[in-house]
Order: sequence, then C-alpha cells, then structure tokens
Amino acid sequence: MSILTNYKTLLHKMNIIKVIAVSALTVSSVMAEGWDQSLDLGATISRGNSDSILGTFAYSGQKLGEDNEYILNASYTYGESEDLRTNDEVLASAQWNHFISDVAYAGVRANLRSDVLADIDFRLGANALLGYYLIKNDTTYLSIEGGPGYTTEQVGGIEDDYLSIYIGQKFEHQLNENTRIFESFALTAPADDFDDYSIVFEAGLETTLSERLSLKVTFLDKYEAEPAAGSENNDIQIITGISYKF
Repeated sequence: MSILTNYKTLLHKMNIIKVIAVSALTVSSVMAEGWDQSLDLGATISRGNSDSILGTFAYSGQKLGEDNEYILNASYTYGESEDLRTNDEVLASAQWNHFISDVAYAGVRANLRSDVLADIDFRLGANALLGYYLIKNDTTYLSIEGGPGYTTEQVGGIEDDYLSIYIGQKFEHQLNENTRIFESFALTAPADDFDDYSIVFEAGLETTLSERLSLKVTFLDKYEAEPAAGSENNDIQIITGISYKF
C-alpha cells in the first residue's frame, strides 16, 4: 500500500472526530467568549524497511470564569503498519467545575473511550466530584479531585454498567514565556471491584513557535488492570505534533 493510500485512509478515519472538534469549536465560539482553544495534529509516515503511518487529531477547550470552569477534550488516533491496524482509538472528556472557594470546587465530569485494538467498543462514564487546588498561581497549578458516578461499557463483547469511582489529578507549570509542562492522571474503577481499575495518564511539553502555533510533545499511557482477553495491560504512545490556538 502506497504512502498516498495510507494517508487517504488516515484522513478518512479521522473525519468523524474532525467534525466533532470543529463543531465544538464553532459552538463554543458562538455561544460564549473567553474560551482558550486549540487543535492538535500529529502524523508519522515511514516507507522502506517498514511501511507505517500513525496520526492523531485532538481538540481542547477551556473557559475559566470567576465562579465556573469548563474543560473539553477530544482526540482520535489511527495507525497502520504493514497494512495492519495498530491504533484506532477515541478519547473524550467534558467537565464543569463550580468554585466553592478560591481553591475548592464541585463539579461534574463525563468521559468516553473507544479502542478497537484493546477490544473496548465503548466506555462511557459520568461522575460528580469534589476538587481542591493544592497550588494555584499565575505560573503553576496542581489539583486533585474525585467522586462517585456511573459507567456503562462494552469490553470484549460483554456489556456492563456499574457504579464507579473516579480519582483525578492535574498539573501545569509555565517554565518561561514560551514553554510549559503539563500532566494529568485519571483513574476509574467499579465501586464494588476496585481491582478492575483503568488509568489514563498524560504528560508533555509545549513550546510556542508563534502567536498561534506551538510544538507539543506528549506521553500518553492507558492502563487496564483487567484487560479484555488477548489485550495488553498497557498502551503507550509518544506523540509529537503541531498545535494551533484559537
């Protein structure tokens, strides 16, 4: 399969998440001002001893007001190697936080994961939460949060729904005017079987190239304590791409 054919396949696979991301961007721009938004694109194509392609597309949006905070994230990753699919995953989350004080908040979080290679047809959850900023200033923030919720999923062809527990942590630090580091951790588990937990961990660095463009390098690890039969516990990616800010 040629590079051009692989590239066309990638664009076709990413079409749905592009529509979702652009729609979210359009709605947030029309409905309210004050959103910090970005679109990220990363792609790797190799030809020779190996014939492979890996692409990611992501949208993120955040609005911070005096009393409320809104956070949206959505990403799609697709990869092929020697005509075999190596990645096909959607990750998305939406969160609303209402500040109880300068550093404490209550909120609601919804999350979605679909991963063909991990045999996760879908995992959709919603959680109420309480959170607290351990550090919150102009250059650094560190927060922890968690709460109960409800999850419905189809993993390994088996449908299930259950009460769940969510534990999360977020960190960001502005190293200088042009460079920041970021990290987040999200753990979800059935309330009655904590050993069957799943984790999404992300860490990275972003450097500004211009007023709108930046270079972003991200380490992403998805861990399933009890994966579907035939699937690995860990799914690790290192993504380098360009981010366009709105």
